[in-house]
Amino acid sequence: MRKAFVAMSSLLLVAFVLQFVFAAVGAFTKPAGDGAYALHSITGMAVIPALTLLTTLFAALAKAPGRLVGLAILPLGLVVVQAMIALSTARVATTPLAGRVRTRWTSRALALRCGWILRLQGSTRPGR
Repeated sequence: MRKAFVAMSSLLLVAFVLQFVFAAVGAFTKPAGDGAYALHSITGMAVIPALTLLTTLFAALAKAPGRLVGLAILPLGLVVVQAMIALSTARVATTPLAGRVRTRWTSRALALRCGWILRLQGSTRPGR
């Protein structure tokens, strides 16, 4: 189960990297529009939450420490918070820059969390 947990954490990290790539593609696509961010949106609202739930499931099945299981579920909370921020700021500011800044910082926090889990996973092996 630990190998499955590490594999899912790695897949989640790859999804975050792709999230950055899709955001960049959307930002530099000409002509710019909401459709340019379709892959970014699908990855952020469907793929990342699904992988997060699977990662959390494998963390629990691998009998990882509670802190590690909590960190595994964290991206789901961050996706929900990001969606709530997007809904609340859609009425206040509709500038494209506001959306890009918010997405960039949330994605950085998610990517750092995945890297941290992979580092912690290496130190939780028996005998280390």
